[in-house]
Amino acid sequence: KRELGHRCYHFSTVNAALRRKVWEREKFPEVQVFEDVAIAQRLIEGGWKIAYEPRAAVFHSHNHTPDDLLKRYFDIGVTWRRLGIWDHDFRASLARDAWHLVFKGNGNGRNGGRKTHERGSLRLTAAKFAGVALGLNERLLPLRVKKRLSAFQLFD
Repeated sequence: KRELGHRCYHFSTVNAALRRKVWEREKFPEVQVFEDVAIAQRLIEGGWKIAYEPRAAVFHSHNHTPDDLLKRYFDIGVTWRRLGIWDHDFRASLARDAWHLVFKGNGNGRNGGRKTHERGSLRLTAAKFAGVALGLNERLLPLRVKKRLSAFQLFD
């Protein structure tokens, strides 16, 4: 868990398979959204292993706007906090990823004229990180703000 930080519980149920004995024992936790994060937490903390098989690819995509991502990642931050999986290691790993995305992942001007793509990518990345930060600190926000920020109506 320590090495992976916030990525530890990243698990997508878009194309997942669980052994029958694992499913019968663990089931999905009762959460409003991001059941994949909650089941990953339950599996890992229950001593199970999660394996990724890159040949079992699925094409699954969304065309989110920065506003969509801000709201979606707000809910992710709220979920991480509610599940109790946000700790020092998670904060440090998220900071490392932010640093990498902003200063390395978006190029440095030597990209053959893709400045527009860089600006768009930077806006999407900033929306994600702002959403997570707001979600993790939702207890400091007024209810009306939380309602507006939540993509999945977590506060209705």
